[in-house]
Amino acid sequence: MPGGLTDAQWEELNGDGFTVVPGVFSGEVLGELLASMARDVETWTNNDVDIEDPTTFGKWYEHYWKSHGMLVQSGGSGALATVDKIRCHSNVIEVFEDVHTRRAGGKNPGPLRCSRDAMSLYLPQSAVPRAPGEKAAPAVERLAFRKPWLHVDAGPDHGLEEFCVQGQVCLTGQRNDDVVQAATLMVLMGSHKLMPAFWDRFGKTMPPAARAADYHQMSAEQLEWFKDQGCAVRRVSAPAGSMVLWQSNLVHCGVEATADTLRAVREGRVDWREVRRVTTYVCMLPVPAKVTEAEATKLDKRRLHALHVGNTTSHHPFRFRLFPSKPLFHGNTKMKMYNRPPGVSLAQFLAWDPRVQCLFGGPRAAALMAEVERRRPSARRTRRDESCCSRLFRLEDFALFRS
Repeated sequence: MPGGLTDAQWEELNGDGFTVVPGVFSGEVLGELLASMARDVETWTNNDVDIEDPTTFGKWYEHYWKSHGMLVQSGGSGALATVDKIRCHSNVIEVFEDVHTRRAGGKNPGPLRCSRDAMSLYLPQSAVPRAPGEKAAPAVERLAFRKPWLHVDAGPDHGLEEFCVQGQVCLTGQRNDDVVQAATLMVLMGSHKLMPAFWDRFGKTMPPAARAADYHQMSAEQLEWFKDQGCAVRRVSAPAGSMVLWQSNLVHCGVEATADTLRAVREGRVDWREVRRVTTYVCMLPVPAKVTEAEATKLDKRRLHALHVGNTTSHHPFRFRLFPSKPLFHGNTKMKMYNRPPGVSLAQFLAWDPRVQCLFGGPRAAALMAEVERRRPSARRTRRDESCCSRLFRLEDFALFRS
């Protein structure tokens, strides 16, 4: 259902902090995108992992999976061709255009800018039958009982007034009911409304870097505070082809399938396809009012640099980090290097629709991309920028977004 949100979905996004927009992709288009993603993942993992073949799922956790939750942020996951195709699709753009038009009271919010966010894969190894007495693989046991890592993607220095909506496009369904609790998004409903009071209580002692960051993971004490305020935990249920939208200052996290659900898959009572998760994250924002034209151009160049070198970024289109192209092995000798996709060349970028070009570089995107390609950084500079969670921004750059 491209074209935007219904009034009920808009009210839910503001009231509960999240909503599900079904039918963004459907039918043949959805099937083609899932098949294309399967081909991309297989090539990306050196022909080791096929998201349609459960016998290969173990290789994902043994050789490649190395991120928190189900996020895949290194190895250029955001640069996979299918991920770019989803992110730049008119159906997805129209949803974000409608969100920000409604936020602006019906006025045109201006051109949007887009992140090159991560993707998420959850491939249940329990889909492969094991011999009697055979123990489950360590990865399965770990994933089945992992504790939620509830967090917000906004800090107190800029998360009080800013309106930022994140999204994920679900190529597979995320069923959560009395029978199946699949891998999905978990939220604390309505917690976004309590963030001013939360930061007033817990944010005063935070160091400057933490206050300026776009991430804060909740402690047990802080979660109890939200529950005392009446915030209920919800595992979001979303059909294949839908978009899940949530506000960045909503407490949320990705959660794996429950142990009972994995056991049901193992015993054949639940189809493993109902548990698998394949999603693409995307976030679009208009240029903040506090950003001058010169500052916007500087930010556009940084965003195009990430596009050109083929890296994944954090979610915020104007305050982003560049994630490393090489994964962190942490001493694990079984880990393999991704077959990292190349960045977008100038010729490829010029072939994109001008509306899509503008998402990454604004109205002067083509000229700025040409400049980025001419000034591609040295290998030494690239390695420095690609260190784990390196900043493309200095701390003082965040002053642009402080109230």
